[in-house]
Parts: sequence; C-alpha cells; structure tokens
Amino acid sequence: MPVYGQEAPATYRHHFGEVISLDFKQAESYLNSGSETDITGMAYRYHLAGYRDFLKVFLLEEEAVFEEALERREEYLDFWEAMPEHMPEREYFQGDTYLRWALLRLKFDQKFRAAIEMNKAYRLLRSTLEKNPAFIPAKTGMGVMEVFIGTVPERYQWVLSILNFRGSVSAGKQKMQEVLNIAEQNSDYAYLRFPTLFMRSFIDMNLSDNIDTSIVRRLEKLDDKGVIAEQPLLIFLYGGLLQKQQQNEKALSVLNYYSLEDQDIPFYYLYYMKGQSQLYAMNEDCVASLRRFTNLFKGRHYLKAAYQKIAWHYLIEGDTAKYHSAMKEVVLYGEAVTGADEQALQEAKSDKVPSVRLLKSRLLFDGGYYQKALHVLQQEAFVSENAEEQTELDYRQGRIFHKMRRYEDALEKYEKAYRSGKDLKAYYAANSMLMAGRIYLEKGNITSARSAFKQCLDLSGFQYQYAIHQKAKAGLTETEND
Repeated sequence: MPVYGQEAPATYRHHFGEVISLDFKQAESYLNSGSETDITGMAYRYHLAGYRDFLKVFLLEEEAVFEEALERREEYLDFWEAMPEHMPEREYFQGDTYLRWALLRLKFDQKFRAAIEMNKAYRLLRSTLEKNPAFIPAKTGMGVMEVFIGTVPERYQWVLSILNFRGSVSAGKQKMQEVLNIAEQNSDYAYLRFPTLFMRSFIDMNLSDNIDTSIVRRLEKLDDKGVIAEQPLLIFLYGGLLQKQQQNEKALSVLNYYSLEDQDIPFYYLYYMKGQSQLYAMNEDCVASLRRFTNLFKGRHYLKAAYQKIAWHYLIEGDTAKYHSAMKEVVLYGEAVTGADEQALQEAKSDKVPSVRLLKSRLLFDGGYYQKALHVLQQEAFVSENAEEQTELDYRQGRIFHKMRRYEDALEKYEKAYRSGKDLKAYYAANSMLMAGRIYLEKGNITSARSAFKQCLDLSGFQYQYAIHQKAKAGLTETEND
C-alpha cells in the first residue's frame, strides 16, 4: 500500500467521522481529554474541536456562536504556532483553520477579514505541501484555494500577481479528486472522504455551471448504501446538486431523509431546501417547511427568500391577501446579503405583483417539469401591456424549449426576447443571447455563437449583469479556442 506521509492518530480519525456526521456528543469525551504534554495528541484534538466549531457556526449563523468559537480558535492557533517547526501538522492546522474561517467571515459579510485569512491559508497550505509533498490532508484545502483563485474575475487578476497566488479551477478540482481517490482506497485516509466530498460538491453547487458527473455518481452510490440518510451534510449536498440539475422529485426524496429529532446540532436550512422543492412541485406542504425554517432559524441568510416563496405559493393559489402579508415579512425579517434575499427584497419594495402564469411556469421549470411549465404558458393566449412581462414570456418559453432540446424553437424565442427586452433593466434579453450562444456553440456554428455572446456583452445596466457577462466572456473565449 502506498505511503502518503504521517498518518493521523486512530482516535482522531474515528471521532472525525462523528463530528462530520454532526454527532458532537459522541466526540465530546475525546475533545475534552488529553494532556498538553502530548503535543501531537493535543494538536489533533484542537483541530477536531475547531472543525466542530466551524460546523456549528456554518449551520447556525448566530453571532454569539461565532464569537465564542473565535475565542477558542485563537487558543488553538497559539498552540499550533508553538509546535516544533518540523511537524507538518503545525502549518497545516493553521492554514486549514484560516481557510474555514475565511468562509465563515464571508457568511458574516466580513469581506476584508476573509481576504486576510485567505491569504494566510494559502501561504500556510502551500508551505506545508512544499515541505511535505506527501502530506495528503493539506491537498483538499489547497485544492479549494486554487479553485477560488481560478474564479477571481479578470479585473482583479493583478491582485493575485502581487500576492503571488497561483492556481486554477481545474488544478484545484484535480487535487481534491486525488484526495477522494486515496480516501476510497486507503482506510487510513478514509476520514478525509466526506469533508473532501463536501468541499468538492459545494464548489459545483455554488461556483460551477456544470456539475461533475463523477461527484454525482459517488453520491448516488452512497445513497444506494443508505449512507446519505445518516449524514445531514451529504443530504444538503446531494439534495442541492439534484435541485441544480432540476431533478426535483429525486431531490425531494433525499431532503425527506432529514428530521430534527435526535440531532445534536440542527440543520434548519434543509427545511428551506425542502420547502423550495415542494413549491416547485406545487405542493401546499411547502408553507409548513418554509415556516419551520423561518420560525427556528436565527441566522442571516435566506429568510427573506423563504418569506417570498411562501408569498408565491399563496399568489399561485389565488390568495392575494396572504401574498401581501408574506411579502411584508420579507421586508421585516432577515438580511439582504445573498442574491436570493436581495431579489426578494426588491420584489417586496416594488409592490409589483408577479404574473401568476409566468411565476408558475418559472417554478415548474426550476423543478424540471418542462412539459407542465410549457402547458401553463400555452394553455391560453397571454395578453399584457407590460413590456417586461411580454419579454419574460418569450424568455421562459425559450428556456423550456432549450431544455427540451427543441433548439430552433428556443432560438426563435430567445431572439424575440432580445429584441423586446434589450432596453429593459431585466436580465431576460442578455441571458437570452447567452443561452443562444451556447446553443450555437453546441451546434458548431461558431460565427453565430460569437455574435450572440457579443450581443450579450453589448448590453448593460440589467440585473445580474456581472455574472451573465462573465459567462458570456467564457463562451466567447471558447469560440476563439475552436
């Protein structure tokens, strides 16, 4: 069996599995034991305690929990800093901790502090691997860092040059893939499997347009073995990837695994995800799931989006009074930090009621119910004096035809949406050209693809402009490589 460097203590590896399963009580005796004269043992205990704290802050998003964990973190960092310099864990534990706390800083909108800790994480993890290339645990964190570096917008590349940051999305994913392969083949590193799978899947959920099929297959196999149902973090990942793939029925079955009963640490966000899938399926139980999230979660993110989805359900059901009541809650509760929360607040403040048909079709489309979504739009003539709604109608039909691989119909609708919407602040025209460019690219029509991407880039002042332009630039680059 290949040797990959110094192995973690067996007790640490065992209890790591309990922590990653959110079974904190089982790991408590280990975390509170040991002697500071046992430097290696205490170093690993502190690392696992820090991982537990990270997960608590990540899931709860409560300020008090954040501050308490931050105090303990400083104690752990001081201990690791005092370790003998020849020990690879010394820099690894510090770098891994700074990386995870950079992610938490972003959750709490502390962007400057997050950047500082990203810088520390990169240098410590890179140093660990330069001195100890076979130290496998550091490769996951370094892979995450390289993916982030690879997604930094072009206009900020000069910052990376000054900091001497090197990395790409493909290189980062490759490092994580290497750790996954080793973890599946070598029992001494099996404890790295789930945290690496978590980070790798989390990247596809949040930073990638396309989902790696090998990651989905891994999760499918774990689901077949009954592992997913016992791991709340894997329920989150697999359910999220299935939602992104618009496989809503499967996503809902996975999210149904979770129950708050007998949980050491609650994962309330899973009820938001469940309510979202139920809404896509036009299931009235979505209100109960979303209300459970809003009533129990004391954090910052997705509360406004949850109230908006409750409102949407009532609007589709024809209860405009309850729709307006829920939209008032959008204004009152939560914070507009995420894109979903910002969009919910904009709708609430605009006091503009969405078209029920367009909204229902959009939600069915998001769930992957393409034929039903199309039927909603085509069951009777759609008449509106609102130019944005007319544009959205063509755009929505184009997206449905695109997914159904009716490319000529999709291109016709995209072109109509572009012509009618190019002077509007809505994103429909720009995204229509982005999607048209992708169809032309798939068909091998490079000239038309370049034209569509350029038409997208020529538009400005619309919603989600930065993200859509980045994708159009990537598409244009792809045409130049052909």
